[in-house]
Amino acid sequence: MKRKIAWAVLCLSCAFRMEAETVAVTINGLNYNLISDNAGRTAVLIDNQDYEKPVLTVLAEVVSGGRKHIVTGIEPQAFTSNKHIKSVIFSRTLTTVGDRAFAYCDSLTSITIAGTVENFGHSVFEGCTSVKSVTITDGVKSLGERTFYGFKALTSITIPGSVERLGNNVFQECESLASVAFPNNLKSIGTQAFAGCRSLTAADLPNGVTSIGEAAFFDCDLLTSIILPDNMAILEEDVFRSCNSLKSITVKKRTTVLESFALAYCPNLQDIYIEWAEPDEVAVGDRVFYGASADCRVHIPKGTEDQYRWYDNGDDGPTATWLGLPLTANHYTVAASASDPAAGSVTGGRDNYILYRKAELTATPATGYSFVEWTDADSNSLSTDNPYLLTVTGDATVQASFAAKSYPVSLSAVNGRITSGNGIFTHGTEITASADAAYGYRLVKWTDANGDSISAESPFTFIVTGITSLQAHFAKSNYNINLIASGNGIITSGNGIHAHDATVKAEASADRDSHFIKWTNASGEKISADNPYLFTATSDTVLFACFGENEYVVKTTFNPLLGWTEGVGIYAYEEEVVLTAYAHPGFQFIEWITADGLHISVNPYREAKIKGDIAMTVVFEADGKAPLPPVVSNEILPAGEEARAYYADGTLHLVNLEGYILSVRTITGREVLQFKAGSADEYYPVALPSGIYILTPTSPNLPAGSRPPFREIGKFVVR
Repeated sequence: MKRKIAWAVLCLSCAFRMEAETVAVTINGLNYNLISDNAGRTAVLIDNQDYEKPVLTVLAEVVSGGRKHIVTGIEPQAFTSNKHIKSVIFSRTLTTVGDRAFAYCDSLTSITIAGTVENFGHSVFEGCTSVKSVTITDGVKSLGERTFYGFKALTSITIPGSVERLGNNVFQECESLASVAFPNNLKSIGTQAFAGCRSLTAADLPNGVTSIGEAAFFDCDLLTSIILPDNMAILEEDVFRSCNSLKSITVKKRTTVLESFALAYCPNLQDIYIEWAEPDEVAVGDRVFYGASADCRVHIPKGTEDQYRWYDNGDDGPTATWLGLPLTANHYTVAASASDPAAGSVTGGRDNYILYRKAELTATPATGYSFVEWTDADSNSLSTDNPYLLTVTGDATVQASFAAKSYPVSLSAVNGRITSGNGIFTHGTEITASADAAYGYRLVKWTDANGDSISAESPFTFIVTGITSLQAHFAKSNYNINLIASGNGIITSGNGIHAHDATVKAEASADRDSHFIKWTNASGEKISADNPYLFTATSDTVLFACFGENEYVVKTTFNPLLGWTEGVGIYAYEEEVVLTAYAHPGFQFIEWITADGLHISVNPYREAKIKGDIAMTVVFEADGKAPLPPVVSNEILPAGEEARAYYADGTLHLVNLEGYILSVRTITGREVLQFKAGSADEYYPVALPSGIYILTPTSPNLPAGSRPPFREIGKFVVR
């Protein structure tokens, strides 16, 4: 009746428009009322019960008399009981559909509703038992009462997100409807909206729904589980009555009123989940759960057992009830673990403890660790018992703490000292044991308390696993004494390994024609002339035994034209040597010069005990008493002028000296040049420093040791 009044009001408002004109026309087989007024021109579909085409597409506009009219509505009962229409498609200009506009159209199978429809009348499609497909375009905000009532062939429906309200009986008696997709914006579901939907298996209600009308899901035989929205305050009377397959329902804490018979006659209902912290937070009507399964049980929130007067009756189970239904025991989880899995492990703890029962927890330390305590999730200490009986008062997280054991490490040494490793250390610590030997000692090994050898290294590392005692053992150092005979002899004692501070007797024996001289080190430095040589071993040592031959050569170097010497020859070891130099007339002895340049002015030269070869040089010079040959232009002019020599421009020019052996000496007697003239006119290039030089020619045919005549001697000057 309310829908008819609303439509009448709508029509009256149209009637009162200024200069309104309504004309009934038929266009393409459809009957319209064309309305023209100062607001514009519109069209409304009217009596079309006998429309014969199978597809009805409501046009956005129609043209009559050359004028366009926007199609905005369908009059109540416009197509009621039409036997021909199979498909209806609304245009997006349509805003109003009147009561029972398509009621009992037996052939109708498909409906497409535009999102512009704002006003759905009562029972618009009621009784269209053949409809299998309904498409509702987004934009529709509500579906009116009994809109799809009795759609026995409809199996599923997707309600667009724009819909906020489902009217009373909107899908009632849709016997084949198995699934409904509810939009998140849905706020209310009308009375008996889905009553008799015996194929509906699920109703996932959005949390935005605040009200569900009485008997909304009455007699939905296949519903198995319901979770009520968070914000619904009242569970209306009969709302889920006679849902024969319903096994569980969850009632949120904001639902504070349960009306009578709300879940009555649900014979398979086994689990009722409620969220009130106190049982008196909810008002309960008569027989709310009447006819529930004999096994039905009530699940209360964890931690509310005391408020519901639940208690544990041991093996007989809990005895408390709510509305005559038994309260089931909550199961609590005790999660037990080791704070450090490497330090230990934990047994005990599971997910099905009943309140106030005991959970037995056992901590097992790993090797080298000990149990310390049990702590909760906030690291608060619970107990030091092990095993630990925890009274379960809720879900709990428990950890076992362990600590590494500490052990003393004692290191000792004799003939040395410990430099690192002593102390108290936790299990698993790496220790570096180090010891220094006393002077003259060396580390032999480390041993443990049982005397077993552990290591011969210092430092050496080990891991602490218990009380540890180690001793460093030292022994006197051993040194390698290597004695080497450097020819002409052998080593007879002292070679080998000697302990620190041991006395070593180094002894060498010379060959028959040799004699011992001294001991030297690897650098050639003299160590001792003793043989045998006694010394103390303090390090590895290398010594060389030096020997000398028993016969030595004594020779002199001099200018035979200036003088001669006596005393040269072969001498025995430590025999006395006397060398005497004699000058020719016109010359005099100046000095003896040793091979290393040492000047000795004694004549004769004496060596009391010869101990090596001797090479001496005699220096003679003119005594100024006899005249020297004249020197002219660096020429040598011997008597007879058959031979001569001169020096010019770095070249010594020899004339008529072929075959002679020529010796050039300084005025001090040092020979600087010796050669043999190869021709009668020979040039000999030689660079000589400034000074006076003596040229001595010697014939190769003269007897050895003979002295040439004075006339064969010449001098020349280099300027």
